[in-house]
Amino acid sequence: WSINKEVLLWSMILRKAKLWRRLADDYRPLKTKASDIGKAITRDELRHLAEVAAKDVDWEAAFYGSVLAANTGLRGGEIKKLRIGEIDLEHRQLRIRRADAKSDASARTVELNADATEAAARLLMRAASLKPPANKPAHFLMPKHLSRIAHGPHKGERGYDPTQHQAYWDTAWATLTEKAGLGDYRFYDLRHTFISHMVEKGIPLGLIQGMVGHVSSRMLLHYTHITS
Repeated sequence: WSINKEVLLWSMILRKAKLWRRLADDYRPLKTKASDIGKAITRDELRHLAEVAAKDVDWEAAFYGSVLAANTGLRGGEIKKLRIGEIDLEHRQLRIRRADAKSDASARTVELNADATEAAARLLMRAASLKPPANKPAHFLMPKHLSRIAHGPHKGERGYDPTQHQAYWDTAWATLTEKAGLGDYRFYDLRHTFISHMVEKGIPLGLIQGMVGHVSSRMLLHYTHITS
């Protein structure tokens, strides 16, 4: 993880010097395995995050995604791959489908509280305002920003592609949390935040697992300890 961060810093320097393209095709980040047990963020910290996020439109997708994660337990990848047709604001629900599933039988329904519903509504409005707009059921809620592609066949294109989903918000999330003074909170910690809050409210672990999908045995042991 440390080596990857250091190389990332060098890549930024080399991009500035127009030299990174010589190395880009030969570079692959080292594989890392993040801990599946994170640090819970308090409600006061989340409110402060909202106040900071309102200052910069570039943080909008990452912030509203964080509200969804903290109030539903969704993974970052699940949020980025949400399609507009999978969101039902009227019934305050959204559907998470497994990418490798042949039918919708394995999909899970996620209930949205008031904060998650508002975040989903804001993201829908954002998607509709993009150029071109993402407004069809098959379109992704968070379309890919083509203007930020530095290499490959799509380099030089402008606008968004609603048929492709946003892949990264690491820079926006890191900058947002730094400006909010939250230190090194990972986006994944928001999932831990949701589960921890549910456990503290006395919700049975089996029911929580149905809400958030697969939870590792190590995480179950950790939350069982919190419950006791």
